[in-house]
Amino acid sequence: DKGPVDRIQFYGKYRGNMSFNFVEQGDYDGDYDITSIDVGMMGQFNPKYKTDFKLQLKFTPTSERTFFQNLISDAYIVNTAIPHHQIMLGNSRNQVGVEGGMSTTYVPFVLRSQIARTFANTRAFGARVIGNYSLVDYSLAFNSSDRFFREFFPGAEFTGWVNLKPLGKTDGKYGKLVMGGGLNSGRRHEDYT
Repeated sequence: DKGPVDRIQFYGKYRGNMSFNFVEQGDYDGDYDITSIDVGMMGQFNPKYKTDFKLQLKFTPTSERTFFQNLISDAYIVNTAIPHHQIMLGNSRNQVGVEGGMSTTYVPFVLRSQIARTFANTRAFGARVIGNYSLVDYSLAFNSSDRFFREFFPGAEFTGWVNLKPLGKTDGKYGKLVMGGGLNSGRRHEDYT
């Protein structure tokens, strides 16, 4: 009861992809890919701190990065002491686009936009403030422009996303219209926006 951690939950995830190619002569080729092997834990520190944490490790084989560059997926703490706000510190998903902050586990392929698949499935190490009100929500982050711990702070990055909810005070009576936009800009060997 007096310890620093109030509760903790461990989890694991495995996802594979099997595809078949049938040709005219009745022959076929099969292929199986491992797309995700994750283990992690999430929990809450003592409630008086109003702080949660998450650590997720990725064991998915990849030829693009070393084992250790690919290992840490999420490693962050989130404080909710300020009403309508979350302050996040650590390595987490970048909010580039609507789906940018969402895991592929929760956003099916058919719902993920082309721009999110190409640019938004990234993680960055830094600090982020997330606000949520009835008429507006936002995510503002200042991060290292590095990805997958390849370099130590090659440059700074800003990622901001703002959603306006003009029907937010109608309790869904007229629908749930959300209009948003954002900016991802920084420097990693050269400027990008």
